[in-house]
Amino acid sequence: MAASYKKLFKMLIDREMKSKDLAAKAGISPATLAKMKKVGANHI
Repeated sequence: MAASYKKLFKMLIDREMKSKDLAAKAGISPATLAKMKKVGANHI
């Protein structure tokens, strides 16, 4: 079963955060966050 990042990206929108801000707070690279978005979009 693939991971779902829907709640994470919904929170990003609700808090009006930019992806790079979320990546910095989470301690991950923006590239990793972009991959998460791509994987989530492919599994909808």
